[in-house]
Amino acid sequence: MELKLSVLSTADQSTREARCDLGAKGVLGRTQDSPVPLDGPGVSREHISFEREGDQVFVVDQSSNWTSVNGSRLDKKRRYRVQPGDLVELPGYEIQFQLPGLPQSAVVAVDAGGG
Repeated sequence: MELKLSVLSTADQSTREARCDLGAKGVLGRTQDSPVPLDGPGVSREHISFEREGDQVFVVDQSSNWTSVNGSRLDKKRRYRVQPGDLVELPGYEIQFQLPGLPQSAVVAVDAGGG
């Protein structure tokens, strides 16, 4: 399953896009292995992971800071199913992802304010 990412930096309003094969798991963060490496004081090396199970996608907070989905903070290491239109927040970025076969995109927004 392919995951398409569009990452907006709230610091400078620049946008980067990437496509990655989501075989089973993908990671976003400061690591150079991230399809779009993220930078910032609140971003962990492996901040969030996306995990696929069949046609469903889950987000897992791997950070030492925080991640939210639809305004609710995630428990560390717990999987949360994301659907089109969901808002995922982490420090400094707005990330939109799309999956083949889904009618709309799912929005991942990262709020520099600490949420």
